[in-house]
Amino acid sequence: MAKDARYSNPTCRAAATAVRALGLLLAGMGLAGCAGLEKEFALKEGGGIAALLAEPVSEEDVARALERRPEAAFPCRVAVYEIVHREEGSPPESNRYLYPLVERLSSDSRRFRSVAIVTELVLSGRPELLRLRHAASQVQAETLLVLEFDVAAHSRASPLVLFNLILVGLFLPAETVEVEVRVQGHLVDTATGYVHGTFRGEAGGSEFVPTLSVDRTVEELLPELAGTAYGRLAEDLVRRLAP
Repeated sequence: MAKDARYSNPTCRAAATAVRALGLLLAGMGLAGCAGLEKEFALKEGGGIAALLAEPVSEEDVARALERRPEAAFPCRVAVYEIVHREEGSPPESNRYLYPLVERLSSDSRRFRSVAIVTELVLSGRPELLRLRHAASQVQAETLLVLEFDVAAHSRASPLVLFNLILVGLFLPAETVEVEVRVQGHLVDTATGYVHGTFRGEAGGSEFVPTLSVDRTVEELLPELAGTAYGRLAEDLVRRLAP
């Protein structure tokens, strides 16, 4: 039986190979598109400070807020509380990210005599603003610094993600992981609730990693970036807060 002319002709064989390769490429591009979708997940969600203030208010409450005046005299003792968002049943978070901030504030003797971290030992009930002020008074702090931070993580696939079609490709750098941390803080007068100021710090970083390492890379980048963001918030506070 004669061979099919499509396969006996070198040109036809090359064309068929090219068509198969194009099919694989298109399939790979589809996979790359899926892998390149932003994988965004908040390790810590924002909105915490707004939730603290989300209480029924009246016109009289607004007028009283505008009449508030600070009683704290600088240098003062400051109590620090970090809003932590975690899934129900998960273990409590430590305050390991706060230490660059605590060290910077402690070194500023013109503004702060000492720094205390508010924990559940002195905080009764939900962390509403009034309860936080009460907790600050429990540790003899004239001011309260309420903090929260958001984390956004994304991964972007490069053309090298096509190698994920073969096993070895899973271990080759193919995606760019980007992590950004934003920190916000409000310095509140413990006695009156007067807000001395709002401060912020940001930090971001990226790495080019294998697809299998995306989640682990986020966890590895987070501590350093969070510490940097908190340190920048401390610098912003010290720079803008009159001694």
